Amino acid sequence: MQKLMTRKYLSLALTALILVVTLLPGSSLLLAGTNKQSDRLIFAGNKELAPLIFTQGEKPAGLVVDIVRAVAQHAGLDIEILARNWDEAQRLMRAGKIDALLQINPSSDREQLYDFSEPLLMSEFAIFRKSQRVAIQNIHSLSGLVVGVEKKGYPRTLLHNYPEVVMQTIPGWQQGFQAIKDGDIDALVVDRWVGKYQLFLSGVQGISDAPEPVDVQFSSIAVTKGNDELLDKINLGLRLIAQDGTRKSIEEKWSGKEIVTLSKETLHLYWVIGIVSAIASIASFFVLIFANRVKKINKTLLKREKSLASEIEKRKEIEKKLRIANHALHNLSEIDSLTGLWNRRKYENELKKQILSTRKSETDLCLLVADIDYFKAYNDHYGHEQGDNALRAIAKIIKRSLKRNTDTVFRYGGEEFVVLLPYTDEDGGYNIANNIINNICQSNIEHNYSKIGNKLTVSIGVASIHSTSSTKDMSLLFKNADDALYHAKNNGKNHAQRHTFLPK
Repeated sequence: MQKLMTRKYLSLALTALILVVTLLPGSSLLLAGTNKQSDRLIFAGNKELAPLIFTQGEKPAGLVVDIVRAVAQHAGLDIEILARNWDEAQRLMRAGKIDALLQINPSSDREQLYDFSEPLLMSEFAIFRKSQRVAIQNIHSLSGLVVGVEKKGYPRTLLHNYPEVVMQTIPGWQQGFQAIKDGDIDALVVDRWVGKYQLFLSGVQGISDAPEPVDVQFSSIAVTKGNDELLDKINLGLRLIAQDGTRKSIEEKWSGKEIVTLSKETLHLYWVIGIVSAIASIASFFVLIFANRVKKINKTLLKREKSLASEIEKRKEIEKKLRIANHALHNLSEIDSLTGLWNRRKYENELKKQILSTRKSETDLCLLVADIDYFKAYNDHYGHEQGDNALRAIAKIIKRSLKRNTDTVFRYGGEEFVVLLPYTDEDGGYNIANNIINNICQSNIEHNYSKIGNKLTVSIGVASIHSTSSTKDMSLLFKNADDALYHAKNNGKNHAQRHTFLPK
């Protein structure tokens, strides 16, 4: 009893296992060939033959795939098509796990293993070369040239019959087209359908196929040796799609089209590109809004900038006028308004500079102090207005008497003038003082109330310092010149007196 129960459970478990395996995706591949009672037939082809057979996403697609599906529909066959590596597809066929191989060229070796259908597709094997090499037209024009072929396949078998052609194995057709462009090989021989498609995918420019095919082959569908029933149905389907125009419409559909295989990664890439494009569109919308906003802001800023620039220009103009006014005020503060000469304030500042310069340059500096003789009497009798005119006249005469730009005359106050003579010793200053006195006498400014004549005259004191003079002597320069003037005034007036000639 226990043994019967065990057998029953084992039987149920086995049945459940078969059901699970049957329902699993791809279970048809596991059971195909082993369960010949199944209605579903498995056909497999080389997935590397785009656009004849390839995978789009995870599904098989291509010209041959469409033709075989039409054959199955016309012949009443329930089939599943697999796109596999070619070696794997042949291994499955030999193991009895699939029922047919697609797009296979008959050969003596293969005819020992398989039975072949009527022609499935006509394959033109063509030469691909640089477009400007029009001399390469047929297989005979390949003599002495390096021609790329795959490791396996009909082109290699074909070119073995032409030893004058140098064959070179290429890793793939796209790499082969690049090798033509780079000049590493002269040409490729490949199925025209496959070559055009692979050339498109490679993106290599300047390569085309020669119009004349080097050979024409007819591919077939291969079935297990002796499977005549399946072979008859396949041949029936091939005849029917040829008769009703289905084959022609399929070939026209694929002829001249740019076909792109879409792997899972490619579809994912397109999905990402779509999302990125959508994001970019949204971003562009907001960028446009932002750009308009920025444009308005820039317009406002530009307006403000212009206003600010105008305000800055106005301020600059005001500052310029202020500088001019300040300079004028400064000059006014240092210019004697009556005579137009520099005033005492300017003299004191200039004296400090000249003393410092004398120390550095190791030269002399001479100072003249001049005073108009009996000027109070002049004002009392001729009036202050005439006295002002006399001061202006004396100022002009002294200024004209100075021949160098470095010599400067100042109105010290009242009727007193001072003259700074850089690079001049006391002797030189004495000569200039006498020249001033003579020029004033020759001007014949009337002064009938002078006690020394009827002309306006001046007395001048002369003093000088050298770079080697002591600080005390330098500080006493004006006092020394003023002492000399005092001596001249007390000793007849109308002459110059040098400080060094004063009695001790």
